[in-house]
Amino acid sequence: MRFPFSRTRTTALYLSDRTLQYNGEMPIAVKEKVAPRWLGADLGSDSRWVICWFLFLVTSINYLDRQVFGILIPDLQQQMHISELAYGRLVMSFQLSYALMMIAAGRILDRIGARIGLALAVAVWSFAEIGHALARTAVGFGVARFVLGAGEAANFPGCMKVIADLFPARERATATGIVNSATAVGAIAAPILVPLLAVRYGWQSSFLVTGVIGFLWVVAWQGLHLKRSGRRPVEVFAGGERNPALVRHAAISWRRLLAYRQFWAFAIARMLVDPIWYFYLFWLPKFLAQEHGISGTAAAPYLSAVFTCSGVACIAGGYISSKLVMWNWSVNRARKTVMWSLVVLMSPTLVIADRIANVNAMVALICLAVGAHQALSTHLYTLASDLFPSQVTGMVVGLGSSLSALVSVVTAELIGRVLQSNPTSYLVLFITAACIYPAAMLVIQVLSPRLVPARLEKK
Repeated sequence: MRFPFSRTRTTALYLSDRTLQYNGEMPIAVKEKVAPRWLGADLGSDSRWVICWFLFLVTSINYLDRQVFGILIPDLQQQMHISELAYGRLVMSFQLSYALMMIAAGRILDRIGARIGLALAVAVWSFAEIGHALARTAVGFGVARFVLGAGEAANFPGCMKVIADLFPARERATATGIVNSATAVGAIAAPILVPLLAVRYGWQSSFLVTGVIGFLWVVAWQGLHLKRSGRRPVEVFAGGERNPALVRHAAISWRRLLAYRQFWAFAIARMLVDPIWYFYLFWLPKFLAQEHGISGTAAAPYLSAVFTCSGVACIAGGYISSKLVMWNWSVNRARKTVMWSLVVLMSPTLVIADRIANVNAMVALICLAVGAHQALSTHLYTLASDLFPSQVTGMVVGLGSSLSALVSVVTAELIGRVLQSNPTSYLVLFITAACIYPAAMLVIQVLSPRLVPARLEKK
């Protein structure tokens, strides 16, 4: 079924996965403008996946760039006389900039559009990445880290906005899984690429090369859109969903957004689950070293296996959810069936993993848990576009991610204090994580029991 469509204004309705409905929800007051044509609206279903893989690539670059400094810091501390306290402040500089800028990034993306917004963000963080090569003091690195965090903050809100613009509900989780899997690619590529460049050409080359890669992506991204800019936009997706990319810009107040239960279902779940990912990312190497005596190069195969599994699980989890929607399951039933299954898999696995003496068996269970975590994270990102129209997706993801990043800063301090008092307290941390997963799902169930989309109303 095709719905009436105007090039100058749109009706006050938001499409769910199959029907055009109000569902009794409070409307969002949105100022609408007709968006300029862009690649997502110009291409057919198959070509939308080209954009998805561009988002995968830029997310890989995002995670690659942020890790370069951490890999080089042991040598830089000796050369630049950077103390542990100064390094801690440099880490904080990136984290705070990243968390706070997400709030503004989402709103900016909703106003100027994801096509231009992502290009500007990548240009900013690539410029900051290259700027690291010019730094000679802790203050210089601090400025570069702050600007890097500000630019990188726009990546996930931008990617989720593009996915909301281009993909109907039955494909959305798969696309999100592909993009989210790129975090694993960046985590694996950085320890391989950065030392090779540093040893052969000096530490500055690592920042220069990774920064230039970002600028090359910007050129390709813009060139791809210009090449297709003359095609007629597609008004309705196959299956009857209208293409929201044609009416993309929006203005919604923070007060209005915070009034929606759908937002808090997304945001609180993110605030609970995201700190666990940082625990895996930053403390898993220490866990292997302290509990199993595996460190340095000996830990590389194990860590690579863990992050490879996380990448595969992102795509697999998203694909299963999308397939269920294609089989005429409701979005609510498909998403929550997969998410609860992942929780049931993760929680006991984490508790058992710390008690197993065999290293290979322990790592296999950790692979399972981390992979399931990233598949769950994929679905949490997808919820933002399931619950809100694409006109405000950037703002929703930006604010929710900002809140979760700020919580992650606090939990990092708490984890450090726990391990400072008892370096073998990993079982307590694993049990805590195992309890948090079902708590996050209960929050979603209470605040959005049927995953009813928020209404979009013309202002």
